[in-house]
Amino acid sequence: MPDVKSFIRDYTGGPIHSTLFETPGGRHSDHTYIRRMADSPHWISERTQGPVPVPSV
Repeated sequence: MPDVKSFIRDYTGGPIHSTLFETPGGRHSDHTYIRRMADSPHWISERTQGPVPVPSV
Protein backbone atom coordinates (compact mmCIF):
# COMPACT_ATOMS: atom_id res chain seq x y z
CA MET A 1 0.00 0.00 0.00
CA PRO A 2 2.92 2.46 0.45
CA ASP A 3 3.36 2.72 -3.35
CA VAL A 4 -0.30 3.64 -3.81
CA LYS A 5 -0.16 6.23 -1.05
CA SER A 6 2.97 7.84 -2.50
CA PHE A 7 1.40 7.89 -5.98
CA ILE A 8 -1.68 9.66 -4.63
CA ARG A 9 0.49 12.10 -2.71
CA ASP A 10 2.75 12.88 -5.69
CA TYR A 11 0.35 12.85 -8.63
CA THR A 12 -3.01 14.04 -7.39
CA GLY A 13 -3.94 17.61 -6.66
CA GLY A 14 -5.26 20.61 -8.53
CA PRO A 15 -8.03 19.40 -10.83
CA ILE A 16 -7.18 15.73 -10.19
CA HIS A 17 -8.54 14.20 -7.01
CA SER A 18 -8.47 10.67 -5.72
CA THR A 19 -9.68 8.86 -2.67
CA LEU A 20 -8.20 5.71 -1.22
CA PHE A 21 -10.42 3.45 0.84
CA GLU A 22 -8.42 0.90 2.78
CA THR A 23 -10.20 -2.32 3.63
CA PRO A 24 -9.67 -3.22 7.29
CA GLY A 25 -7.91 -6.56 7.55
CA GLY A 26 -7.25 -6.59 3.81
CA ARG A 27 -10.49 -8.41 2.98
CA HIS A 28 -12.55 -7.40 -0.01
CA SER A 29 -16.23 -7.04 0.79
CA ASP A 30 -18.74 -6.71 -2.02
CA HIS A 31 -21.11 -5.03 0.38
CA THR A 32 -18.82 -2.11 1.23
CA TYR A 33 -17.45 -1.87 -2.31
CA ILE A 34 -20.89 -1.50 -3.89
CA ARG A 35 -21.99 0.94 -1.21
CA ARG A 36 -19.05 3.27 -1.97
CA MET A 37 -19.35 2.79 -5.72
CA ALA A 38 -22.96 3.98 -5.74
CA ASP A 39 -21.84 7.53 -4.94
CA SER A 40 -19.35 7.73 -7.83
CA PRO A 41 -21.75 8.25 -10.78
CA HIS A 42 -23.70 10.83 -8.78
CA TRP A 43 -20.50 12.68 -7.83
CA ILE A 44 -19.32 12.69 -11.46
CA SER A 45 -22.65 13.86 -12.87
CA GLU A 46 -22.74 16.79 -10.44
CA ARG A 47 -19.39 18.02 -11.75
CA THR A 48 -19.67 17.49 -15.49
CA GLN A 49 -21.67 19.20 -18.18
CA GLY A 50 -24.17 17.16 -20.11
CA PRO A 51 -24.23 16.89 -23.88
CA VAL A 52 -24.87 20.09 -25.81
CA PRO A 53 -26.93 19.83 -29.02
CA VAL A 54 -25.18 20.91 -32.21
CA PRO A 55 -27.12 23.60 -34.05
CA SER A 56 -28.66 22.46 -37.33
CA VAL A 57 -27.12 23.91 -40.47
